[in-house]
Amino acid sequence: MIIKISENGRVTLPAGNVLGYVGEHMLRVHKVIHPQVENAMYTMVLVYDDDTEMTVNINDGEMVMTSGLLSAEGVVKAQFRATRNAGSVVHVLKSEVFTVKIMPSADV
Repeated sequence: MIIKISENGRVTLPAGNVLGYVGEHMLRVHKVIHPQVENAMYTMVLVYDDDTEMTVNINDGEMVMTSGLLSAEGVVKAQFRATRNAGSVVHVLKSEVFTVKIMPSADV
């Protein structure tokens, strides 16, 4: 999947918006195209149905999904963040909140 973040934080997703399948491990790498912010760290915050929040690092425009991130089928709320540390964490850019899906295991 290619996730595009505009300068104003708007998100564009492909049809289907599938984050992955339950139980996949390091098989799914998503491309994240985002504005460049000087000295920033890029992350994707995922919030699951049970309000568990996980943060995934984005390195070189890629976000790697681990099995821990794909542990249960359902809809996940997501938000891209670019942050800088200048004594305290400062959110320089946040995207709008969007939804992605975790599908049932392909092994079923």
